Amino acid sequence: MMARDLTGGLEPSLDYPILEQSDVPGFGENHAFWIFDDAGEFFLNFHLQNVSGLWGVWREWGYLVSADGRALVVQREGSATGGKCVGAASAVFCCEEPFVRWTGRFRGTARDTTLPEIAAAPLVDGPRAALELRADAEMALEPWVQGGISAAAKKAMSGEAGRFIGGFRYEQLFRASVRASVDRQAHEWSATGLRTHRAGPRQMAAMIGHSWATAIFPGGRAFGLMRFPKPDGSVGFSEAWIFRNGERLEAAIVESPWLDCLEPGGETFRLKLESRAGTTVIDGETAATVFVTQGAGDDLGYIRPGVHTTGALVLGQSMARYRWDDEETYGLLERSAPLDKLRSSS
Repeated sequence: MMARDLTGGLEPSLDYPILEQSDVPGFGENHAFWIFDDAGEFFLNFHLQNVSGLWGVWREWGYLVSADGRALVVQREGSATGGKCVGAASAVFCCEEPFVRWTGRFRGTARDTTLPEIAAAPLVDGPRAALELRADAEMALEPWVQGGISAAAKKAMSGEAGRFIGGFRYEQLFRASVRASVDRQAHEWSATGLRTHRAGPRQMAAMIGHSWATAIFPGGRAFGLMRFPKPDGSVGFSEAWIFRNGERLEAAIVESPWLDCLEPGGETFRLKLESRAGTTVIDGETAATVFVTQGAGDDLGYIRPGVHTTGALVLGQSMARYRWDDEETYGLLERSAPLDKLRSSS
């Protein structure tokens, strides 16, 4: 059997970090890695984003969440990016083979908190824990380039939706192995996950929400969807796909959840997609949700752990348990909404 071309037709050099400074106003680059324990015990997320006005300085932020609601949050800046690796202070992720294999490592300390504490208020200084991580990720499918699945989404990328997304962006599902040490207690787990790479100017001040979900199942089936609402209640950008029988099919989003409450876990929801394969129904439940805030007027999209006030757009980043027919897996559900539109957890 011929090996699958995991580049999706993209130039391999696009997968590396950008080292030369751009003269495009507001240009930014972001690499993000989301990793979900196959057993649902751990949820790991790291973002690495270049700092506005300080080319070569990168911000790392992320967290390791355990099933009991403990959350270890990282937020620092540094200059460890170079060659095939993107890094900040204590986190470094390296492209070992473009669109095929990435590795990551972290060694440092993290703010020791809980999901309810993050959902209640801005995260402030407090107890810290020693944290070490190593991850090895093998890509499972070709990347999904936003606007690359449907003609309508491609057209939307030239307007407001493209400004929200922030230029050229793709995401890619993978399978991974992870070794972690928390205060010298070791953990090892197999996982699935996804990584994203964005490069371009970004403007998020006018964004009022989004619904984004993706996962890969043990048998190889997968899906991805993303959509943004408009102030009049209609939907702007909307793009989705399913992967089955070795083929990625364009799909229309009939149903996906919006963010309406500050609930750290236990929300049930349904995804419904229409494609030439018919109707696909995937049931989901949030296992753990970390809330972060993108401040009003913060066009570069910097986000901060915890729920803030005064014009804030709150993002709920969830590890969700998905069920598609007789298969289950863990994957991503991320949603956002203005803070004044959300209700507190029950």
